[in-house]
Amino acid sequence: MRILLVLVCLTGCSLYFDSPSDDGPPPDAGPAPDIGDPPWGDRMARCEDGALRAVSTGASESEQPGHGSGERIGRCEGACRSAAIVCSDRSCSNASDLCTARAYAGSCPLEGSTCSGTETVDYPSATTCGYAVAGQTCTCGSDGRLYCVSRTPAPSTQQKLVGKWRGIVTPPDFAAPYPVSLWIYPDGTYWAESETAYTPAFYYGGDGPHPMRRLELLSTSATEGSWADIAIYFGGPGTNTGAISALTVTQSRLYFTFYASWFGCGQPFAFDLTRE
Repeated sequence: MRILLVLVCLTGCSLYFDSPSDDGPPPDAGPAPDIGDPPWGDRMARCEDGALRAVSTGASESEQPGHGSGERIGRCEGACRSAAIVCSDRSCSNASDLCTARAYAGSCPLEGSTCSGTETVDYPSATTCGYAVAGQTCTCGSDGRLYCVSRTPAPSTQQKLVGKWRGIVTPPDFAAPYPVSLWIYPDGTYWAESETAYTPAFYYGGDGPHPMRRLELLSTSATEGSWADIAIYFGGPGTNTGAISALTVTQSRLYFTFYASWFGCGQPFAFDLTRE
């Protein structure tokens, strides 16, 4: 089976080569079966502080090497735009895509659908915990296609998340609080690392950057905070999608509650982070 990753990027930035019971913890979903890597899948490129590095690690591995690992292969002209990419060849010639990835601005399945006249469609979002939130409004363009925009400030709030965060996760009673770091990139990818052995930053899956690890806001409210999907990568061909709610971000602090919603939504993990 092949892993197909589609990355959309822009030009203009150069690369310089150089429902469980609440009485106890649910069982870890565990990694997906080992499907093997494609021939080029044994190298990944990642971006940190503008520097591009390549590591020899399988694209289907849940646990990825930490910060500072790998061979330095280049540098972005500006800041990193994405966390990681599977190398397209042994030299990771596509690593420059990490410098030019498009900022996440929301998505809507109706975008580009055919329409007629002055048709307008409201498309709400739903969290993986089953809560409906304001999503996108789509209007018919002169070319007979729907064009969608967010009904809330979610896209601008998403970009306020960009940066380096560090703090404490308070899990349900089955585990003790533990320290983590969380880097969030403009395209929605994230790089999380736990400072506690054997406990990943989001408790499930693994740590380190991967192109499938993404945190994407669905909607935001002035009184209830923001809601988001977060992809938790266990390895293999896909991810488990968790729920984030009550997300609040300021210039210096980030708070949110994470639910491993594939187990139900009754065991909250509270994140309290400070910008580095």
